[in-house]
Amino acid sequence: MKKLSYVIALISVPSLGFIFACSSDQESDGSGSRYVEVYDYKPHYACSGAGRENAVDWVEQVLRRSDADGPPDFFAISQLENQSIDLPENFQALGAFCDHSGSEAYADVIGLLYDVDTWTLTGSFPIDESGNACPLTDDSSPPATCVWGESTPCCACAGDPQSTPIPDGHSIGSRAFAIGRFQDQAANELCVVTANLPHPVTAEDQRSCDLNLPIDCLSNIDNTGPFGTENFTRQLSALCGDVAQVIFLGDTNAINPYWDLAQMFPVGVMSEMIEQDDPLYTCCFDEDPVVRFPLVNQYPTDRIGARGARSVVTTGGAAIPGVSMSAPTVYDLDSCYASSYEQSYGFPCCGSSEEHAPLRSVIDFGY
Repeated sequence: MKKLSYVIALISVPSLGFIFACSSDQESDGSGSRYVEVYDYKPHYACSGAGRENAVDWVEQVLRRSDADGPPDFFAISQLENQSIDLPENFQALGAFCDHSGSEAYADVIGLLYDVDTWTLTGSFPIDESGNACPLTDDSSPPATCVWGESTPCCACAGDPQSTPIPDGHSIGSRAFAIGRFQDQAANELCVVTANLPHPVTAEDQRSCDLNLPIDCLSNIDNTGPFGTENFTRQLSALCGDVAQVIFLGDTNAINPYWDLAQMFPVGVMSEMIEQDDPLYTCCFDEDPVVRFPLVNQYPTDRIGARGARSVVTTGGAAIPGVSMSAPTVYDLDSCYASSYEQSYGFPCCGSSEEHAPLRSVIDFGY
């Protein structure tokens, strides 16, 4: 979608949700809009075999879209094991990994795909040994275990696993993030960050703390966000603190649909994020151990937000917890022959264990 060339009006059509109608980039009063289209998808590690091939095929179809809108600007993807996405010529990627545990087989991997016909990368975190953006990582052989306090090439962990004592010694896990700073052809700047964030917890290591009122989740050591996110907020501020327009794409692991990004992060770049009002439930595809029946879309953990935007319109997942996707959705095939179930419930990897539903947003940044 070449958002720099079009103004897009939302038109409601019965049974079809919303469609996008293109017109000139200048409205009659001289004002206009600049739209950015983004995707966020977390297949999770269990995505494998024929399901993984199906998910990769779908991502490639999105990137090669040749309709009037063209391809998206950005596509964030995380935890796609042994990924082998064949990028079109007009797409490049940057990535990161995190592994605090010393077991490379379980490194968290994440990446951002971007349209180079529209966006030029001017800065990134993390970087490799030569100071360049890191490739979209493949967790079959990450380069090294991340060591907190040291500069490990291509390593970006959200927080320090030893930052706050947890009574039972439970680790916050290895959570990765990646940041890109971009310019469009008119030299407008935009930062895009994609992240997997740790589960919010209390000081007693209890989850679901964001359902308490008032929310009593443990903060990170900088008091800039939830526990285990201090490196995430520091690096985002360092690279993008002076950029007026910033997009967040990722899994927050927050289960309260009304605990938004700006509330999770009380200061800094993230504190100025807006999201669409209606929550979307994306996590996850789980099998009930008793009835052996899928439990889908129970939690609104995946979020898309933007700083400096006039609006964020997001589709995907479910409108209420525990049901399959409803139109307009992102991946809408009713069946997946690679699945052990009769339908894929709208999950590109055919409903693999813990797979998240993808999201798509159109963000209006204005001029």
